[in-house]
Amino acid sequence: MPVPTVVSTAPTDGQTKIPLNQVISVNFSQNMDGTTITAATFLFQVYGAGGWLAGTVAGSGLDWGLTPDDPLEYDTIYSVFLDNAIKDADGHNLAAPYTWTFTTVGLATVTTQAVTNAFGTTATGNGNVTDTGGHTITERGVCYKTSPGPTTADSTSHDHTDASGAFTMSITGLSSNTKYYLRAYAINASGTAYGDEVTFTTPPSVTGIIMF
Repeated sequence: MPVPTVVSTAPTDGQTKIPLNQVISVNFSQNMDGTTITAATFLFQVYGAGGWLAGTVAGSGLDWGLTPDDPLEYDTIYSVFLDNAIKDADGHNLAAPYTWTFTTVGLATVTTQAVTNAFGTTATGNGNVTDTGGHTITERGVCYKTSPGPTTADSTSHDHTDASGAFTMSITGLSSNTKYYLRAYAINASGTAYGDEVTFTTPPSVTGIIMF
């Protein structure tokens, strides 16, 4: 009988946007000896960090899984390792050690478009959530102020729509004849992502019209 091999894994090698409660699973080509598949032979770690993380191994036959003891970290690459001390039910060792990586959910990706309709003390901010980061968007909008580097701690116009794609936000209460700095942003469970900064200037106020 041929030696056992890995048929498939979940997550797959290089897969991204993996949820933080993911069970790491593997399917073998033959029924396996469960006494050889343990936390000492089915291991995972933060990629490049060194030191194996704790988890519980369970399964039967062809299918086995590793459940991490603690939730995975956001936006992190993990490496999984199967030792070739693992054996099938007939005592044959895994053909070779097997390793793969995956990446957990991260920040959203958002872009900022030019501000439009800057009239008087109002304007329209424009952004686009091009990637949710694999997680629910809890807030999206624009932030702005009269100096560079606006954040959500400054003035904002936002909503709580969980969606990717373009959006517009009405901005009110601006000062006339003033330069503003603005960035689009999106928030998910990983944190706040910002688009590039754009600027716009409100027009001077009109105090009156002289008729001749």
